[in-house]
Amino acid sequence: MSTRLTDSLKVQYNDIPWRDIIGMRNIFAHDYEGIDVEKIWETLQFDIEPLREKCVQIVSRLEPDYDPEEDGDELLADSEDEDGWEVEE
Repeated sequence: MSTRLTDSLKVQYNDIPWRDIIGMRNIFAHDYEGIDVEKIWETLQFDIEPLREKCVQIVSRLEPDYDPEEDGDELLADSEDEDGWEVEE
């Protein structure tokens, strides 16, 4: 997902740890033996929900009619391709 976002979007939302997201994805995809189960558990407990909330805020700004309670699944289905997220400027 993160590698498909524009640099300007990543700069605008620089409070999101884009490099960490890419790094974790790369470990999952390419370095199975490098997976740190404790780090994953910590991420799930403390980082996922704040990241989800921030992503909802971003999408709400980009798509003013977006309602995460009603449109969440549809937005994911429309935005996701076989490789992950695709965001166009």
